[in-house]
Amino acid sequence: RKTVESCYNLGTGLIELSWNGAQSATVAKYQGRVYSLPGVKSKFPVLPEFILEQGYICKNGLSRAFPFRFWNDPELDTINYKGKNCPALRTSWRPFVDDRSPEEKQNFYNLQHQLLENKHKEKNRRAYIRLRYAFPNICPERLSTFYSWQRTHPDKYDQIVNSALASGLVVPTKEFVMPSGIEPPDPDPSYRGGRIKPLFL
Repeated sequence: RKTVESCYNLGTGLIELSWNGAQSATVAKYQGRVYSLPGVKSKFPVLPEFILEQGYICKNGLSRAFPFRFWNDPELDTINYKGKNCPALRTSWRPFVDDRSPEEKQNFYNLQHQLLENKHKEKNRRAYIRLRYAFPNICPERLSTFYSWQRTHPDKYDQIVNSALASGLVVPTKEFVMPSGIEPPDPDPSYRGGRIKPLFL
């Protein structure tokens, strides 16, 4: 919303959604383009309404928004797309599809793996704090020790697990399994890249 205000303050009705090489399939379609704000006559596609309303494409998406000035000069009217300066108009009207390279797809997977694994570790840490508080006499001082007891002291480990389950508490699990279906859904499947494409770019 601040970027939209900046656009109007700068006298431009155009906004750029930057390109980032570690995005989901959904964000990849929308990023790396210049859009016109609703009600603004322009050669560029109209910004999807849902982006204007919620301020982002998908949660955890890394695209940023900037005011964009169109000078009608090929040397000036460029945007960064896949690490290169590309013609803003033509790039904004490229096919509205997931155009990520295999490397970009892997970057997205790696980033999501890191984020989700960190959440898993934090969830385990909080769960173990509750266990330590509920069963101070049988829990070790460290979560790492609790994990190692599964192998070295199964009797002690089972005692903690059984006590936790009987009390309805979550038992920390060291192993992290990457979930399937990490791609977010498209917030507006009916959007196909904007209004009718201009005849000349």
